[in-house]
Amino acid sequence: MARRTKIVATIGPASDTPASLEALLRAGTDVVRLNLSHGTPEEHLRCLARVRNVAGRLGRPVGVLADLPGPKLRAGAFPASGVELVPGSPVRLVPGDGPSDADVIEVDYPTLLDDVDPFDRIVLGDGAISMRVTATTETCVLAEIESGGRTQGRPGVHLSCERMQMFAPTDDDLALAEAVAAAGVEYVALSFVRRAADVARLRAVVGDRAGIIAKIETSAALADLPAIADAADAVMVARGDLGIDCPLE
Repeated sequence: MARRTKIVATIGPASDTPASLEALLRAGTDVVRLNLSHGTPEEHLRCLARVRNVAGRLGRPVGVLADLPGPKLRAGAFPASGVELVPGSPVRLVPGDGPSDADVIEVDYPTLLDDVDPFDRIVLGDGAISMRVTATTETCVLAEIESGGRTQGRPGVHLSCERMQMFAPTDDDLALAEAVAAAGVEYVALSFVRRAADVARLRAVVGDRAGIIAKIETSAALADLPAIADAADAVMVARGDLGIDCPLE
């Protein structure tokens, strides 16, 4: 029986070699995903060339999906050794990109103090660490750790998308979309879509050179889903970020 479900494989440092790419294609990969959140445009274009070379040598058609980063907030760097955020502990969040620790977390979002309200939930990284806002002042956001854990580096910071003054596609997204569309990818995925107009902005750059996949990962996108589906060529349910932004039901 013909297989209808397609397999998408994300390429990372460990798989971005001719041998690994060949193994992935032989195993049944239908679409190769390039995660544009990491690496440089030049690295992604070199990976695209390797994929085309391997697919051509095998005589196997394969699609390439370029996944745009979208607007992404990050915390200032925690120590490399890691920091334990303990449930019940108070923490302050401030706008900036300086170092973070267990007491103060800097967030690279200038309007943080305007866009956060008491009782809001703020999540770090993949959702394992969360905190609840208790108050806001003229200089910081006061919060209490609800779900704790150990963190290091610069984890992502998830705020309520309803009030965030950051929109997709970003200027960087549009520049990346132009580069990968010109290079011949089959699909471009738009992260953190909120409305059909976001898809239209990307369409103005990509045109008919690549299909657009709208990633559904916010409550705002769910509210405008029919119009988004009409504007895009396909939709992707990004359950990780959607699960952070919306209740399970």
